[in-house]
Amino acid sequence: MCRAGDCRLLAIYLVLLSMLLALALMPLAAPLLVGESDFAAGLIYRGFSSMCHQIPERCFSLSGSPLAVCHRCYGIYLGLLGGLLCHPLLFGLGRRSLPSPRLFIAASVPIFFDLALPLLGFYANSSVSRALTGLIFGLSLPFYMMPGLADLVLSRLGRPGGTRDGDRQTSPA
Repeated sequence: MCRAGDCRLLAIYLVLLSMLLALALMPLAAPLLVGESDFAAGLIYRGFSSMCHQIPERCFSLSGSPLAVCHRCYGIYLGLLGGLLCHPLLFGLGRRSLPSPRLFIAASVPIFFDLALPLLGFYANSSVSRALTGLIFGLSLPFYMMPGLADLVLSRLGRPGGTRDGDRQTSPA
């Protein structure tokens, strides 16, 4: 048996892991569904269109069709998944303290330069540089997400009705 907080953290971790696994697999599913189930493929492409430009030249291809996201977005999604898989091995699930902002800045610098330098004409980025800088950035994000979720879950335990400090519970009059 696990303690209430540990069980809740594990449940949240597994739900988040499932969501990020789906986020990493759906862009791969879209090109595989083209021709087999155009409706399903279209739903996936439309779903990701609000988050990604989907320029075909900037997307990896599978079965002759572009993935539902660009190189950089796919790198970010894979990084999110990889970082989430690494987090409990490095820190456990109950860590509530955020890492130093320097980690976020360090993970953001490569993606910033990969975006800015081509715009300034210093170099032309590539599919590899876009995917790799996205991966580096994505790897850092779960190290901020999990402590935030842990704090949210653990701070709610032991309070009647899960209220926050300063919230009042009213009883029926």
